Amino acid sequence: MHNTSYQEVGEFVATRLDPTAKLSVLDLGARSSNGSYRSLFVDMPEQWEVRHEMLAGFRARYTPGPLWQYVGADTAAGENVDIVLPKPYDWGIAPQTFDVILSGQCLEHVPDVAQWVRQIPPLVKPGGLVLMLAPYRGDIHACGGGHYWLIMPDGMKWLLEDVAGLEVVDVRINGKDCIGLARKVAGKPRKSERIQPKGHGWKGAAACQ
Repeated sequence: MHNTSYQEVGEFVATRLDPTAKLSVLDLGARSSNGSYRSLFVDMPEQWEVRHEMLAGFRARYTPGPLWQYVGADTAAGENVDIVLPKPYDWGIAPQTFDVILSGQCLEHVPDVAQWVRQIPPLVKPGGLVLMLAPYRGDIHACGGGHYWLIMPDGMKWLLEDVAGLEVVDVRINGKDCIGLARKVAGKPRKSERIQPKGHGWKGAAACQ
C-alpha cells in the first residue's frame, strides 16, 4: 500500500461515514503490505511513521466512531487479518453483514476479477458502500502471488456496475490508482448502456485515427 491509497481511503472515511452510526466495515485483501487502513477506522496509532502526519490531519476532521467495527479479511493469515477466507471466490460470509466493503491494492492480484467482484454485493446491506482501489499504471509487483491487471476507469465502472450490479457514485484516477465508489441500491439497478458497439466493433463510436 502506498500513501496516495491511504490518503484516498482516509478522505472517504472523513467525508462519507458517520462517526455516530453503527457501521461494520470489511477490508478485502487486508493483509499488511507496507501498512494497512486499520488506523483510519479504529482509534489507534499509525505504525508507519511516514503516515503520522496524514493520520493527524484526518484525526483533526473526525474520530473513528465508537460503534464502528473493522474486519480485515484475506485468503492467508498475516498482520491485519482478522478472518482467513476459506476460498478465493467463496468467502463463507453471511449475506448483508457489512455496511461498507473496502478493497485497496488487491484487485490487481486476483486472476478472475469478475468472479471475485460478484461475491461482494450479497455481503453489503442495502444502501451500503463499496470502495475499490487498484492501479491503472505502475510496475509489476507480485507480492508473493501474481500481478494480473491494471484497472482503467471504464474497467472499474464495468466491474462495479455491470458485473456487481451496484450504483456507481464516482470513478476517477489519482496518482497511479483508479478509485471506484459504488452503492448497493434496493431492487435491480439499470443495466449499464456504456458498452454498445453500434456497428463500430470493440472501439465503439470512437474511430482510430
